[in-house]
Amino acid sequence: MIAVWDRYRRDLRRAVRASPGREKGLLVANYEAEREVYGTTSLTPSTLREGVKDISAPEDVRQFNTTLEAQERLSADISNIQTRYLQLRERLAFLRELFVVFKQYQFMGDLLDDISWGRGKRAAALRQRIVANSRRLPLGDIALDDEGESIRVRVSDRGKELAFNTIDAIRDQALHLKTKIEVARGFMDGSAIHLKAYEAYLDGIEGGLRELIRSAKCLLYNVDSDSWQEIREFLAQCDNDFLPLIEALPDYDTLAIDEDAYRTEEDVLLSDGE
Repeated sequence: MIAVWDRYRRDLRRAVRASPGREKGLLVANYEAEREVYGTTSLTPSTLREGVKDISAPEDVRQFNTTLEAQERLSADISNIQTRYLQLRERLAFLRELFVVFKQYQFMGDLLDDISWGRGKRAAALRQRIVANSRRLPLGDIALDDEGESIRVRVSDRGKELAFNTIDAIRDQALHLKTKIEVARGFMDGSAIHLKAYEAYLDGIEGGLRELIRSAKCLLYNVDSDSWQEIREFLAQCDNDFLPLIEALPDYDTLAIDEDAYRTEEDVLLSDGE
């Protein structure tokens, strides 16, 4: 096994030495990307040193440097994307906390309704006492229905405003992040510099956002896409507090990138380091 590994490393060094400047640049760029993303790499520093020390032809030098400059720009952009992703995760976590509170209000309403259920005077008096003595909820309201036969715990106007403002901010952040990711991918496509570690990292970010948004919606109603339309039609007839929130929070894949925003972010990436 050791002999096979030694032969592999010798063949790799030979291949690196024989590669043109651009290919050597890609090897170094991938090395840096893997080290940055994973903290380790499949290439060794000695392999890279031996491979790039013989670059002398002007065109090879130019291609080598151009490739490394592209990787450096992408590195700065990936770092910015990571920062924005973490900020978006924090805001999504806050929205999830709001949704948990709203769902608890629903459970609370069901519990109080069960406790005071009945059509007699004692049940009616109990409902009145519960509503009168209940402390005001930070983001909810406790009241009787129009007939006075049921206790309702609803999300307050303040709670709805806070949730919708948070969703608006999430939409803006997610769209900006998606634009930056598409620009980074477009830059790699246009430069024919595909750094696998960066590509995998961007895939992971987008997959994580899809799941975070899906799971946030499921806190309110845990339904799959096949049954959602039927349930939606029912909820729309029930003056449901949660339906507007679910529909306001956009799925990641439905976010449409604006061409002007794309060009603006592209200009930022291309100007990095200049």
